[in-house]
Amino acid sequence: MLVIYFSLREQLAANYLQREELDEQKKQIEAEQKDSQNEKYFELTYKLVEKLADAAHRNEAVFAEVAQHDYWWNYEHNLSTDNKEHEEADRKWLSYVWRIGDMHNLFSLVVNRMESEILALDQKQLLASLVDLQYISKLNECRIAYQGLFKDVEQNRPDQLVLIDEQRERLFTYEQSLQDRINEEAIPFG
Repeated sequence: MLVIYFSLREQLAANYLQREELDEQKKQIEAEQKDSQNEKYFELTYKLVEKLADAAHRNEAVFAEVAQHDYWWNYEHNLSTDNKEHEEADRKWLSYVWRIGDMHNLFSLVVNRMESEILALDQKQLLASLVDLQYISKLNECRIAYQGLFKDVEQNRPDQLVLIDEQRERLFTYEQSLQDRINEEAIPFG
């Protein structure tokens, strides 16, 4: 009986060690999968930021001229009687509106991805800084053009300016929340 007792006890101890090893291997595999998922997610999000920056660069004329075309659409459109001028201006204005809309959709996709919990805080900071530098800076220039043309721009904002301001505000708020999280993590708890 003693031999059976000791062999069972040894078997239970061996099973316990084996279970701990399996749990440790499982944790290691999960950590590797999480790192791999993070890396792939970051790479894809980075590529989307590059696409947004490329779109912003290709559409610099849109940012430079949309305020003028918006001004024409809002104030001078009804004054003009030349149908050919109307058609050309309408086409250009609609083209600008669609391009800004497309960039806005890409911007929203990028920010939604940045807001996920998959990315690390430093990755989020890097991506937000790139978006700010390569895209929001162009929106800021566009906003200045609107302020120069529209006298009552703060009270009566055209739709395109509302869209531009929403994008600027969303990234600014996101960057502030990232900074708050960084500050919280830097505070030593005693």
